[in-house]
Amino acid sequence: MHRPLILLCSLALACESVQDSAGLVPAPPAPDTATTPISDPPASVDACPASGFRRRVEVATSAQLVSALVSARPGDQISLAPGTYAGGSLTVTRSGTAQDPITLCGPRTAVVTAGSQYGMVLRGVRYWHLKGFRISDSFSGLHLERSSFNVIDSLEVDNTDQEGIAIQGFSTHNTVRWTHVHDTGRTSPFGEGIYIGSDNGHWNWWTPNSLPDRSDSNQVLHTVVERSSAESIDVKEGTTGQLIQYSSFSDANGDAWVALRGNASQALDNQGIRATSSGFQVWTHPSLYPDWGHDNVFRRNHADIQPPGTIGFSIRPGQEVDNLVYCDNVVINASSFGNVPCTP
Repeated sequence: MHRPLILLCSLALACESVQDSAGLVPAPPAPDTATTPISDPPASVDACPASGFRRRVEVATSAQLVSALVSARPGDQISLAPGTYAGGSLTVTRSGTAQDPITLCGPRTAVVTAGSQYGMVLRGVRYWHLKGFRISDSFSGLHLERSSFNVIDSLEVDNTDQEGIAIQGFSTHNTVRWTHVHDTGRTSPFGEGIYIGSDNGHWNWWTPNSLPDRSDSNQVLHTVVERSSAESIDVKEGTTGQLIQYSSFSDANGDAWVALRGNASQALDNQGIRATSSGFQVWTHPSLYPDWGHDNVFRRNHADIQPPGTIGFSIRPGQEVDNLVYCDNVVINASSFGNVPCTP
């Protein structure tokens, strides 16, 4: 029987950052407020508000949904009846406004499926609110491409061949909140729960001269990611300023629950359980990305690593100076707090 291991600095060390012979750092003492305020997505979702829209469009079939998306205009509320909406990838190309966003909403029993295609794509749009419904049984769940100021609220995204939600192609200022992403990567190791930005091999998808995919300033809040074949959240090189907060992760089979490979992102007040490798990570390839993997911050996270995982925090050697792992993070059931000293 494995005895739980809680890593604490000894009083004799006065919680100094002392590395052991393996280059690992013992954990700081647990803070007085070790319980992270995580909230699960609500079990039932009041998906479609009774007011706050200019026109309500009720749909009950796939054909009606496609028609509503094609003709959507600012202030619309497109209301999904319970049922299955199948037949291929849904593509959204019309925008709302800050004053009059377009809302697509429905209960969990309204299920979008696409088989071997993307479940839904927001392409070049702004000010959409997606709320309440489910995207399931698709090649990839939800893609945002060149899309900004959209809100993904209380969705369930599950059973995808690759990633659950992808925010890429210069998509900025989007928010994912109160959303449940699970069982991603059914047939592929590229099954991130949430994927922000693009691998450098795909930067040419967005610009002819392969500029970094600056999908900046996105947020993931109060979101649960479970059973992904890769990272729970993978923030790619080329991106800046993401916020990941009040979220929980489990059973990620990638490098970490949360990998911050861009610059100036924050992982705050999150919790994770069962990591295949490390819990939280900054790890880039210096020869390919010398300008990325800097100025990221980890605070008040709770990491229950458990075998076969190893350490709580993993920062690539050479990048430990400007990435801050604060001592208010808590790591249990791990071989070490991390491979870097914590910041008081």
